[in-house]
Amino acid sequence: MKLGNLLGLPLNVAFFSFIALIITAGTLVLFGEALTNPADIVERVDSLPLTIVAALTFFAATVGINLVANFIPPAYDLANLFPSKISFKMGGLITAVIAFSSVRYGFR
Repeated sequence: MKLGNLLGLPLNVAFFSFIALIITAGTLVLFGEALTNPADIVERVDSLPLTIVAALTFFAATVGINLVANFIPPAYDLANLFPSKISFKMGGLITAVIAFSSVRYGFR
């Protein structure tokens, strides 16, 4: 895991930063202004396939970020609170129940 993070994280950050830089520079050439918001870029291109790919990409990115930031840490916290009684899977189920009930009943 350490080796994967050591190799994977810096390379991914560099790769995606490079892609963001190239796309932003491309919008400057193509549209005459630097667009940094992906939704603004997609809005200016009249292409249904591009819109569908962009929507799926935004969805995958949003779900991935929310899982890493809002689901996995509380599941591990609950599992570490009572390791003999709560596994990571049970901690995830508890987290999901609390999250869904907070959305359903308006708790924030």
